[in-house]
Amino acid sequence: MCKLMDNECVYFYCVTGDSGQVAIELNRMLDCSIHSQEFDGYSWKYVLNDRSEVKCQLLDKERKPEEVSKHVSELVSYFERVPTQKEEVKSSLLFQIKVFTTVLKVEYKRGDKSREDMMCDVLFHLANKLQGLLLFSDMSFYSGERELVFNDEGKSDLVTYAPMINTDFFMKKFFMTDDSENKERRVRTMKRLKDEKVAFENLEPMEVDYRRYGIRIEESVIGRIMAIVSTGSYAFCALNFGEEGVETWWKQIHDMEEDGFEPLKNCVQEEKDYLFSKNNKENDHLRFFWQFEECNVFMWSLGLIENLSFPSEHCEVVKMLEVMDSFYAASSKIDWETGFPDRKGRRVIMDEADVTLHYLLACIEAMDKKKKMPRNIDTDIAMHRNHAFNWLLGIQPEWDVI
Repeated sequence: MCKLMDNECVYFYCVTGDSGQVAIELNRMLDCSIHSQEFDGYSWKYVLNDRSEVKCQLLDKERKPEEVSKHVSELVSYFERVPTQKEEVKSSLLFQIKVFTTVLKVEYKRGDKSREDMMCDVLFHLANKLQGLLLFSDMSFYSGERELVFNDEGKSDLVTYAPMINTDFFMKKFFMTDDSENKERRVRTMKRLKDEKVAFENLEPMEVDYRRYGIRIEESVIGRIMAIVSTGSYAFCALNFGEEGVETWWKQIHDMEEDGFEPLKNCVQEEKDYLFSKNNKENDHLRFFWQFEECNVFMWSLGLIENLSFPSEHCEVVKMLEVMDSFYAASSKIDWETGFPDRKGRRVIMDEADVTLHYLLACIEAMDKKKKMPRNIDTDIAMHRNHAFNWLLGIQPEWDVI
């Protein structure tokens, strides 16, 4: 991280498919304090009214994936080594760091308290508006609410930390328009939440404009299922049987490859890094085991599993593994156009995606108000299902971008 003698360097992180909104918001918030500005693509400079400079550089996963990945990996490596009594917060933060898509570096001159206070106010407003985190030069992560999320001394103001969902939702980029389909879905969602006694207090219900999206083809979904089952079963073996379990797992993978299958073919890079790493910790195994909750959504969408349980109950991992065994046994006979007769229709999938988003938002509201989760919803289950639906509908283009 950056720490210069005369300058303060702050990093802002968020999860968004449109990094340009970060620059737009920062420009708007600094508007009254800017004397002039110079732009050079995704690097730019403000000259403030006191003639001091603010230098900015924006990186996102779409344009600069390798730079963002390197930056994120260094952060994870740094904070993984921090001892703490706030293990739950640390684990959630590490997950959050790994899925950041946008990094804004802001560098400004020290020495004037009013300027420093103004810049801090602007950056906290930015983090609050875009639901991001700030990392200051003393290696302290703060939320937009000015709460210490975590630092390199293992301290935190929080008891729990819930990783953010896609910033685009909060910016209302995908919110519903006046078409009848979305209006009807809103009515169905609100009725279901009422029937299930999942209520909001002050949070305005939000809807995605689902007309903009389709549903991924069967081959793509099966590929993602294969990748998750592979990494998830590896995590299960590592957690329950140690090195002996991992060796047995690799033997099974080898046997499948001998039979003509490629179970690891569809793994994304972070999944491959996990499978081939010699330094995985328990939190790494738990993270990839959790992906079974996302796999549950995909199997349900294809009709391989009949129902999704209420998100207070974990998915049935053993049943999912049995489903995949049956699939591998019959896959050579599957007709991709007719081979999934029980696949859920577009309306059913989008309705479930919308309700799942509201489950997650209800959890976020409950955490903000320090109240009990409605109907004992498990926030992690809601978050992973929301991630799965976002990918299934193409709201997020890549699997490892939340």
